[in-house]
Amino acid sequence: MAGAGRARVVGLPCFNCHNPLSGDGSRGIRFSHAQHAERGTHCNECHGTWDHQPLPAGTAPHTLGIAGGCLRCHDGRQASADCRTCHAEMQRVKPTNHQRPSFARDHGRDVSAQATCRTCHEASWCQSCHGLELPHPAGFGSRHGQLAKETPKVCATCHEPAGCTQCHGLTLPHPPDFKATHGHSDQRLCGKCHAAGDCQACHRSRNPHPAGFRRAHGPAAEADPERCAVCHSSRTCQNCHGLAMPHPADFERRHGQPARRDRAVCARCHQQAECAGCHGLAMPHSAAFRRQHGAAAQRDPQVCGRCHTASSCRDCHGTTMPHPADYVDGHRGEASHSERSFCLNCHTKAWCALCHVAQDSVKAP
Repeated sequence: MAGAGRARVVGLPCFNCHNPLSGDGSRGIRFSHAQHAERGTHCNECHGTWDHQPLPAGTAPHTLGIAGGCLRCHDGRQASADCRTCHAEMQRVKPTNHQRPSFARDHGRDVSAQATCRTCHEASWCQSCHGLELPHPAGFGSRHGQLAKETPKVCATCHEPAGCTQCHGLTLPHPPDFKATHGHSDQRLCGKCHAAGDCQACHRSRNPHPAGFRRAHGPAAEADPERCAVCHSSRTCQNCHGLAMPHPADFERRHGQPARRDRAVCARCHQQAECAGCHGLAMPHSAAFRRQHGAAAQRDPQVCGRCHTASSCRDCHGTTMPHPADYVDGHRGEASHSERSFCLNCHTKAWCALCHVAQDSVKAP
C-alpha cells in the first residue's frame, strides 16, 4: 500500500483474519479502510483488543472498538463529525437505550448509558447541550446553589422542581416570602447549602442562636434593636414577654403594677437581685412589709420615692406622710382612739400612751 505521497503501514495482524478493504457499504456502513490505510492510519489506532470481548447490554456491535478512534479525527475540524458520513443506517448503530422516546430527558439516570457515553461522545458533547460540565464534578453538590439561582433553565434540562424539594427537604428555589419565614424551618436542612457564616452575614449575629441566648438576649436587643427586627417584629417580643418590649420610656416609673400583677413576667429577664439593687431593699415587698415599712420609710424616704408619690402614702394612711414636723403638736386634730381611726394603721393604742400619760388626756372621738 506504499506509494508516492502515501505512508507505509506495517504490522497488520488483523489481516490474518480480516480483509475488509473494499468499502462496499455492507451492513449499512459507508467506509473505506483503504482510504484510512493510505493516510497512514494503523488498525490499532481505531481497533483495540476489546473488539473481541463480550459487549455490555444495550451496546451496538463494534462501537466499543472504534468510536473512540473515530472521534480523534472526526472532530468537525480534521474530518466531518456527522456520524452519517459513514453510517448510512443510523438505527443499526444507535444503542437500544437511545431509541426510547424519553432517552433525551432521562438518560442521566441510565447507569448503562453513563458507562458508555464516552464511547461515542466527548465531554464537550455533554457540555454543549447541558451548558455545564457533566457528569457533575466532585464537590458540585455543595456549590450548585449559585448556578441554580443564576441559570435555573440549565438545571431544568434534567431536573424537575420536585427533585430539588425531595433532596433539600423544602421548596426550592425559595419562595418570595421565605426570607420572612425561614426561621421556622428545620435548621438542619439549612446546613445542606449554607455555612454558619452565611447566617451571620445577614443576621449580624450568631445564628441559630446559641444555647442560653434567650436568657441573655436583652442587652443585645437594647444595643441594636434593628438587628432583632431582621427576623422578629415587636409583636414577637410582646407575645413572649407578656408586655410591650422594649419597655416604653415611662415604664420604669410604672413597672410596679405589672410586676405585682405577674412577677413571672419580670423573672423571664430579670433576677431578684436586680430588683434589690435598684430599689435599695428586697422586692417585691414581703407579706409583713406593709406593717413594718414605716421604719424603712423614715430611714430613707427617697427609697420609697422611687416608686411611690406623696399621694400614694396619703391615699393609704389617710393623712400626710411622713408626718410634718409640727404634727406631734395636737396631730392637727386628726388623731382618734376610735377603732376606725387611721392612726391604728401604724400605731397601737399603747403607742399613744407613751406620750399621753392619762387616757383622758387623749381626745375622745
